[in-house]
Amino acid sequence: MIKHVVLFKLKKENYEEDLSEGAAMLKALPEKIDTISTFEVGCNIRKGEEAYSLALVSTFEDQEKLDAYAVHPEHRKFVEFIVPRSESIAEMDYLV
Repeated sequence: MIKHVVLFKLKKENYEEDLSEGAAMLKALPEKIDTISTFEVGCNIRKGEEAYSLALVSTFEDQEKLDAYAVHPEHRKFVEFIVPRSESIAEMDYLV
């Protein structure tokens, strides 16, 4: 099993709208992508310059399923939305 963790630090411009839309887009993915085993999305309740805005914690049965998720058109649509709206993105995959 692979755990896939991504943190998004959104830009201040249009922050609330981007956070809301980004979270909604992420939350819709499990219904559209069948390679996802578990999927959790959260918006940070802690404020501060170092705080990230949006978190994704998901699991996949194997690397093949994670790779299929990465290239899925619905996931790509989210990536195209979130990357230009982010100051930074941190990502980590590990075996569980």
